[in-house]
Order: sequence, then C-alpha cells, then structure tokens
Amino acid sequence: MENKLVAVLEIGSTGIRLIVAQIEGGRWTLLDNAGRPAALGRDVFNSGELSRESLLECLSVLQNYKELLAGWGIAASDAHVIATSALRVARNRDMFIDRIRQETDFNLTVVDGVEENRLMYLGVRFALKQDLPPFWKANSMIIEIGGGST
Repeated sequence: MENKLVAVLEIGSTGIRLIVAQIEGGRWTLLDNAGRPAALGRDVFNSGELSRESLLECLSVLQNYKELLAGWGIAASDAHVIATSALRVARNRDMFIDRIRQETDFNLTVVDGVEENRLMYLGVRFALKQDLPPFWKANSMIIEIGGGST
C-alpha cells in the first residue's frame, strides 16, 4: 500500500484550519494541525464582501501554513484547500481566490453547502469510530453548527 503525506486546509467563517496526515495502508495518522482565528464571516455577513483587512489577515495565515507545509515536504499546490460559507456568499470571492492563488500557490475550492455538510458528517463519523454501533442504535442526530451556517 502507498505511504503518503497529505495536507488539508479549511478557510471558514471564523478561522483557518490545517491538518497534515499520513495515509498508510488505508489508515490516516494525524501528524500536525494548526488553527488560527480569522473573522471572514464578520465582513461578509455584514457587508456582503470580504474587506482588505480580512484578505491580508488570511494571506498572512496562509503564508505561515505554507512554511509549515514546506517543513513536511508538501508543496502548497499539493494541499487540499476548501472554503465554506463566508467565501460562498462573498460578492468579491473571485478576486479573493485569485489573490490567494497568486501569493501562496494554494488552489482554493469553494464548497457548496451540501458538500460542506457531507464532509463534516464524514469527519464526525471517522471521529466516532468505535462508538458507531451504539450511536446508530440510539435516537441520535449530528448537527453541525458553523460560524456561517448550520
């Protein structure tokens, strides 16, 4: 089986998160993670656009993450980068995405709400691992409450 390092970044309404994992034989091992607050949602949900200050803050965080990934031998262009609700509704998101790509080499994908929910569900399901059998037998619900969506 393949032994591979992967990096995943999420640009959300309230923060920017990063994980580095190793995939070996179909198993994921978390090697590193980081998270920094970023108030992208504050701008978008008040004015409809991302501010210059938020762009610069986001670029600063992403430059730091790019350096962290370089230490793991992962190029920014090889990282999986997604953005959620704040960028989904921002009127100036295309400019924002282009600027991020130009200055960091990160290729950003804005996921729609259904895909965001699916990814969150998969993350929770993975985190529950051994607890899944009793979880499925009980009257249970998984609710994702994000900074910009529920």
